[in-house]
Amino acid sequence: MPMPAVLRGRSLLRQLGLGMLAFGLVRRLGEEGAAVRVLRESVSPGDCVWDIGARSGTHTRILAQCVASYGTVLAFEPLPQRHRRLEGAVQALDNILVLPFALSDRAGKARILAENSAAAPDGMVEIVLATGDSILAQDASLAPQLIRLDVAGHELEVLLGLAGALRRPGLRHVVIALDGPPARPGRVEALLRGVGFRLTWLDPLTLHASRG
Repeated sequence: MPMPAVLRGRSLLRQLGLGMLAFGLVRRLGEEGAAVRVLRESVSPGDCVWDIGARSGTHTRILAQCVASYGTVLAFEPLPQRHRRLEGAVQALDNILVLPFALSDRAGKARILAENSAAAPDGMVEIVLATGDSILAQDASLAPQLIRLDVAGHELEVLLGLAGALRRPGLRHVVIALDGPPARPGRVEALLRGVGFRLTWLDPLTLHASRG
């Protein structure tokens, strides 16, 4: 789906007064349809897959099934409450590694809105940041064949921190649930095209980058 159509779709949702509720509905429908289908079709047994912004682990479990017992899923979820729920949801699956930090374009720490504002006095929680490339510098065997990304508007920062990984020919697919200002998707598209990916919009909020 070309970008103009995507932006028109977002604009129409806003004009109808549906706002983020409608965006969430479109995302859920996409996740159960085209996005999940692409994930299942794009992952092979034995692959290493990164689920960045794994949340409750819905897609993590799907990916774990696809890579089989001799593949690996790295599931990134920095919010403490979500991380605990994710660990509980996947604890019976030996091919999933749950990591309690966020990927970004830098290493360090950041404060973000807590999932449950009552859990923090100011409604914020401190999380640890790392770059995807720093993980590969420590262990190249974790190089992904597919990346799924759902990070609520921080897509560009995560991808910039994966600049080296994105250039690896073994990375065949990147599936992104996009959010944030309208200018952001264009910058994400340019970055991915610049390293050789073909782009397809699966729905107004989900971008599939592929090559090979």
